Amino acid sequence: MRKRATIVITADPDILEEIYDKTNTDATEINIVANMLRVRIYQDTKGYQILMDTILRKSLRYTFAEGREYTKDEYKKAKYFHCEVMYPWEHDPKNAEEYGTEYTRINACPRCGFGKEQTSDLIINTKKMKKYQFAQIIPEFLITENVRQIIEDNNLSGCDFKPVKDFKGRTEPILYQLIINNILPRMDKDVKFEIWEAAYCPECDTNGKFLRSEIVYKSQDLTEAQDFNLTYEYIGQANYLGRHLIVSAKVRDIFNKNKIKPIAYEPVRIKDNQ
Repeated sequence: MRKRATIVITADPDILEEIYDKTNTDATEINIVANMLRVRIYQDTKGYQILMDTILRKSLRYTFAEGREYTKDEYKKAKYFHCEVMYPWEHDPKNAEEYGTEYTRINACPRCGFGKEQTSDLIINTKKMKKYQFAQIIPEFLITENVRQIIEDNNLSGCDFKPVKDFKGRTEPILYQLIINNILPRMDKDVKFEIWEAAYCPECDTNGKFLRSEIVYKSQDLTEAQDFNLTYEYIGQANYLGRHLIVSAKVRDIFNKNKIKPIAYEPVRIKDNQ
């Protein structure tokens, strides 16, 4: 695996020009606009070390996002994957609750109100799902009849199914809610999160937490893992807030074989017990 960073620094133009001159040789992308410098750079380069040293030494304000590139062999050897799923309702002004899905907030956080629990079948605009086999109206996951059959035929564990209803009563396409019932332990301390203080709730430790590294677990924490799992952590903000999906290599292999395409799979790093 090779790690790359996307960093945006806000500082005086003179400082940004200094950083540019010292790092542009190693950067894959770098530009200055007004008082901001945006740079993409691999973390194993000299330029990256100079960049981070300058940020720390001058106490500069910056944002950091990490990307990773894996070899075919690393994908082949991985036991679990972080799976990102399409969100066809992203630009829809309505969420599942506004379409008629019922929730209770009896156990919601008393400070921020997060933590509603679904109490009815999922009711949505199913028309938006037509070209997808596996998608999400965050935080709920949806699959087609074909995918449900594939999961059952291959005895994939960690999930159940519930019918999905259309808010206008349409009967096509036939969809199911994929209920993932296995929650993993907390991630390893090596995992990096960025906290957006404006949204973060310290009471329930949700909202405003953004994943900024690969996902890492100790091997002992995956002894009860199933084929479908959810992270303990809630990641994201507002309409993008939810537990993330971790699937086994078996799921990825079967889905690839049947041309079921989420957005991406990224290997989960597993540390030996210490």
